[in-house]
Amino acid sequence: MLLYEVNGNKNYGYGKMHKCAKKFQDMLESNYHVTLGYSFKDKAVSEVWDKEFQHDIERYDVVDNIVRNSDLRVPGTEQYYTHNLHLNPTAEFLLKTAAKDDIESHLPVKLEALKKQISQECNTRE
Repeated sequence: MLLYEVNGNKNYGYGKMHKCAKKFQDMLESNYHVTLGYSFKDKAVSEVWDKEFQHDIERYDVVDNIVRNSDLRVPGTEQYYTHNLHLNPTAEFLLKTAAKDDIESHLPVKLEALKKQISQECNTRE
């Protein structure tokens, strides 16, 4: 939910959100010594994880459609779409209440500061 709130209204598609999630994972591991459970060094495992993770971020139908996905036609094309991925109001409420308390109890950082860190990580070039 954090990734979608921080980056969702920037018209990030699945690929960009996928890269952002990997940067988020690396940031959590290096800054706070925790993982999302996807920390693999073996390339064979990483490929499986990539496919599974891509599937996970596309499953916006879970938890009462917490993510909205608007198909937006890429200008100048007839067949390519991008996606405006963002949280619905129920998810925004959950993030500001239950998820906020949970995050702040597990990490030594406030939610707003963490969101700024995520935004910086996701918007830096590789």
